[in-house]
Amino acid sequence: MLYELMGFEADLSEREHLCREYYERALVAFVRRDWAQAIELLNQSIPLERFQPRHNTNMQTTPSLVLKQTCEHYIYHTPPANWDGVYNLRSK
Repeated sequence: MLYELMGFEADLSEREHLCREYYERALVAFVRRDWAQAIELLNQSIPLERFQPRHNTNMQTTPSLVLKQTCEHYIYHTPPANWDGVYNLRSK
């Protein structure tokens, strides 16, 4: 799974808490192989991410975007029946 250090729990904004909630629910859907549900939840978390690729010049992606791309990949390239939820990233 891909995680991002967000800060101390008490210091997170309501927006960041909501982003984390959507992302965590998307991870559950991902492990269940419910790609459509995961994508729907990630579409809600993406605009809530603190750092956005086009707004922060050093950012090229976010955890939500990476997981969404992985789900989109698995829609067309279903993992084997014994898949353990692991997806190896090809780039950093």
